[in-house]
Amino acid sequence: MSKLGIALGSGGARGLAHIGVLEELAKLGIEPDVVSGTSIGSLIGAGYCSGKLDDMRELALNLDLRTFVFRIMDFGMPHSGFVEGKRINALIEDLMPEVTFESLDKPFRCIAANLKTGEEVVFSEGPVHPAIRASISIPGIFTPAKSGGQFLVDGGLVNPIPVDQLLEMGATRTLAVDVNHGCLSRQVAPEKEKSERDKSTFDEWMQSIEAKLKKQESRHLDKIMDWFKSDDMPNMIDVMGFTLHIIENQIGKVRLKIDPPDLLIAPEVGDIEVLDFHHADEIIEAGRRCVHENEDKLKALLNR
Repeated sequence: MSKLGIALGSGGARGLAHIGVLEELAKLGIEPDVVSGTSIGSLIGAGYCSGKLDDMRELALNLDLRTFVFRIMDFGMPHSGFVEGKRINALIEDLMPEVTFESLDKPFRCIAANLKTGEEVVFSEGPVHPAIRASISIPGIFTPAKSGGQFLVDGGLVNPIPVDQLLEMGATRTLAVDVNHGCLSRQVAPEKEKSERDKSTFDEWMQSIEAKLKKQESRHLDKIMDWFKSDDMPNMIDVMGFTLHIIENQIGKVRLKIDPPDLLIAPEVGDIEVLDFHHADEIIEAGRRCVHENEDKLKALLNR
């Protein structure tokens, strides 16, 4: 019996394209039997497998910059990350309360990385929300997740598009979604050359961080804010984001050669920054458009 699997790749805000991909696949009558995901792909994948994809889309579409900063990003300059992660953990719990891997509508697995050993950690049983929290823990931005004595970070460091897990779950046909395509082909523009949208987004974001730090009477505020002053160098978030892109790009190429999917599709979201969740409408639309552009290939995949 044939079984279709879909692997949803890592990529920060770009991963909202997975929502559009899954929704358009459903319109074509294509419903994956098994799902795997890494980082943002783990969040969307779990939402899909628990019947919460509509809720995720509505949340994303109503997520403006202010809501993103104050509802999700708990800036506290903790010891091992820029964002503590308690708020996003609570949000995941609210979206999928008491959901376990065993209670999902479809078999699902997600990936994290052991910070100390570099080993891949595969979640396939037990509560879902701590697994997602581990899988989305972008190093340097989110604090690592602690699980069973391990410190876990973003699974994109070891397996950005986990096609291999689909095969282990019995998939006979595999579809992979790469949302990092094109990220490394663009240049990091000096602040003065950035679009008005990007500049206003960054300025507003930094004002919110500064306000948060002032509330905590941080003695290091001036030094911290110096990191983000506009010049011809990329800011700290750019550096962390592009470092992760480079790692994921190189690891992803190797992993996809070892376990190549039957079909790889790549929504055009390469110009979206890792934390641009407030541009959800255009990101989701890119996912839908990608399915339309690959409709013939998708139908051919199903007819194999």
